[in-house]
Amino acid sequence: MGQEIARNIILVGIMGSGKSALASSLAKQTGGIKLDSDHAIESRFGLSVSKIFATLGEQFFRDAETRIIREMQNRTGYIFSTGGGIITREINRSLLPSLGLVVWLHASEDVLFERVSRNNRRPLLQTADPRATLHALYEQRLPWYREIAHLQVDTGVHRRTEVVRIVLEAAGWNRSPR
Repeated sequence: MGQEIARNIILVGIMGSGKSALASSLAKQTGGIKLDSDHAIESRFGLSVSKIFATLGEQFFRDAETRIIREMQNRTGYIFSTGGGIITREINRSLLPSLGLVVWLHASEDVLFERVSRNNRRPLLQTADPRATLHALYEQRLPWYREIAHLQVDTGVHRRTEVVRIVLEAAGWNRSPR
């Protein structure tokens, strides 16, 4: 992104990487508008992500994610926290970088599993071996996160305040309030 100021900050990463928590911190620090794709979809359809997966299917959910990305095309000043699987679609991978600074949040699999095991509402982890499922998802998605990220930050190593500083500096948002 260089020295230009990013229109928006887009947070991507596998579940448990800290996207939602970081989005809240970034929005609070900057006055930017927080948009969480999962929450927006839940609100739009009046169903939890788990219920959408169970009743309407993953394809329906992924279609909704793509619609939200398209709706973001002309927006500025947003902190956009995405669902972990948003990058599984090629169209999403081509659109996300056009929205602003794409920040890939990641951590070791041990840290990720410890974080996600606290929440039983993760539809993709409702399997006989959630740890193996998380590993498979991580391995599958890793190249896609790398492909679209302008910036990578390890949330298992850096404290949230440091991640906020790194992201704001990269986005050029540290120079003036948004």
